[in-house]
Amino acid sequence: MELLYIKILKELSDNKIDYALLRKPINWLNIGDLDIIFRKEENIHYKLERLGYSKKRNSKTYIKYDFFYKKWIYLDLNIPLKFGNQYAQTNLINDLIDNKYIDDKGINRINETYEAILTLIHAATNKGYISFKYRHLIYENNINESFLGRYNDELNLSDIYQYLLILRTNSKNEKYILNLIRRKFIKPNLNFINTKFIRIDRKSTRLNSSHRCIS
Repeated sequence: MELLYIKILKELSDNKIDYALLRKPINWLNIGDLDIIFRKEENIHYKLERLGYSKKRNSKTYIKYDFFYKKWIYLDLNIPLKFGNQYAQTNLINDLIDNKYIDDKGINRINETYEAILTLIHAATNKGYISFKYRHLIYENNINESFLGRYNDELNLSDIYQYLLILRTNSKNEKYILNLIRRKFIKPNLNFINTKFIRIDRKSTRLNSSHRCIS
């Protein structure tokens, strides 16, 4: 099964698609989809259609059936790149692409420091736990703080790097660190809460008014 996914990802490079894989699993068994990042201005949609992919309705996922392996391929295009209710800025996306590297399998991957940090954020905001297939990216990647020195926006990647260091020192801090990151990225929707409060208050006022009329 590994050969299938390597073939798919190398096919992107061979067709001049400037991509990078966001998270490489510890193995390719039972993988649901491939998450890639790419430059927004690139005409990737046209290129994928030429490769036989079809876009799923109302999504950023492209699918293709491999007749040799008898398996559907799911390719998720992470533009925009979102964690919780915060979006990554375009300059981070470009940085991920500019500093990608080709691994020993010929796959374009984001820098290991970014890979560890973004995987940790994804685990905290989208999963609530660190899944087994991506744990190695957080605990075993070679990370370098100086790599983040030139870039830091509202995502506060330098702060997440410090959380990552704490986690790698003692994995028993995992739940605590994930909760810290989750609270940092998932802010309460105050407008939604305020709207619900107003609706409840109006409903309560109508019920009280109706009750007085009946009495």
